[in-house]
Amino acid sequence: LPEVLPVSIDNLNSLINSKPGSSINTLFSTDAKTVPFEGNVISAVSKYEDRVQTVMIKSTNFNGASLYISKVVMEDGTIKYNGRLMGSFQNGDIYVLQQKEGSLVFTKKNFYDVINE
Repeated sequence: LPEVLPVSIDNLNSLINSKPGSSINTLFSTDAKTVPFEGNVISAVSKYEDRVQTVMIKSTNFNGASLYISKVVMEDGTIKYNGRLMGSFQNGDIYVLQQKEGSLVFTKKNFYDVINE
């Protein structure tokens, strides 16, 4: 997979609003660098009058991978996203959701930069 995967906020919001047990088949964005992501929603939680929403999806097309996304509406109304796309222990790929130049992207990280021993 590429070092950076562009992410559409609309697609993130669609994923965050998924219900447990539902199947997902999406692209992270319409950019040519994106890849299809398929999986099953394992957990979806909404707290504090939907100010904090979290979803966890287990991939069916990337064996052993998990996607975690969280959306937080701050007191001033701004929205922050947090997320990780973690591969299995066999492949060790980890992507972290980051804001770059006004856009959201998943950036590939070294396993040991993200997970402390």
